[in-house]
Amino acid sequence: QFDINEVAALLEDTDAYDIVAGYRAKRQDPPHRLLFAWGWNILVRVVLGIRIRDIDCAFKVFHRRVFNKVQIQSVGAMVNTEIFAQISRFGMKVKEVPVTHFPRRHGQSTGGNVAVIIKAFRELIRIRRKVDRIAAVIRRVRRLQAREKRCNILSTAPSLEKPSVPGSLTSKWPGRFVSSSVPE
Repeated sequence: QFDINEVAALLEDTDAYDIVAGYRAKRQDPPHRLLFAWGWNILVRVVLGIRIRDIDCAFKVFHRRVFNKVQIQSVGAMVNTEIFAQISRFGMKVKEVPVTHFPRRHGQSTGGNVAVIIKAFRELIRIRRKVDRIAAVIRRVRRLQAREKRCNILSTAPSLEKPSVPGSLTSKWPGRFVSSSVPE
């Protein structure tokens, strides 16, 4: 349903972006499929906060580093949704590129199947929970990094105590005594 020659346009930006995602500029699907896709994209935006024009477009190029962080558990229709949910939490960069879409000539679409739709809703809930856990871990790591940075700043701050004089109590046990032998 796509023009394979358009892969070159996606590959051009792979160094600058983590994912270059195609979106069907003019979808060649029956009206009911267009309605389902529109509703699904809105639901994904609301539930997961993903702002992608065409989350299920098959034309995508992923940089290898994406899969150093992203862990896919979904099978089937929810794979793209799970990937985009995770990369949005990791702050990865996405570029969207319009691609040509042709009407289906062979095979049969399963997107309108009731069993597939029910499975997609269950997966959407599972992904939401997973994304919430990822976000919690990222917040925890950032708090620990900020705390460590504050501690490093405090430990490297210049001392406000008077300089110690050799042979006095303050030179033997710095910070424990205020020496009267230190000149004012």
